[in-house]
Amino acid sequence: MQYHDSHGRRAEQLSQGLGWFSIALGVAEVAAARGVARVIGIPPDDKNTAILQAMGVREIANGVAILAQPDSATWLWSRVGGDVIDIAYLTSALGSEEAEGRRVAGATAAVLGVTALDVLCARQLSRAAATDRQS
Repeated sequence: MQYHDSHGRRAEQLSQGLGWFSIALGVAEVAAARGVARVIGIPPDDKNTAILQAMGVREIANGVAILAQPDSATWLWSRVGGDVIDIAYLTSALGSEEAEGRRVAGATAAVLGVTALDVLCARQLSRAAATDRQS
């Protein structure tokens, strides 16, 4: 895609960074789900481990798709959908007596921050694509 401004190029660079972030996070969730559970403050039981591993597979697949098409907003919007799932999961964990509230709250804040980046990047890529279609 040929961009008419630097916003599109910067968005594509951010997209690539988020793609690599997805892959790294996904690998950690798949390979070390119990450790990730402890870090984010949820019990490292079989149920949470399985959920984190499934989320990890989603992250890896999404990251690969983003890197394959870093100029496509579709995959960034897909990340936003995954972020919503992650936030819902963490929010439900906040109500658990077994969870460490501060850690879960910190993980939730981190996901909210990444969600903001995902939305920003997806919007910029969407605008860049619309501008290119009009040209």
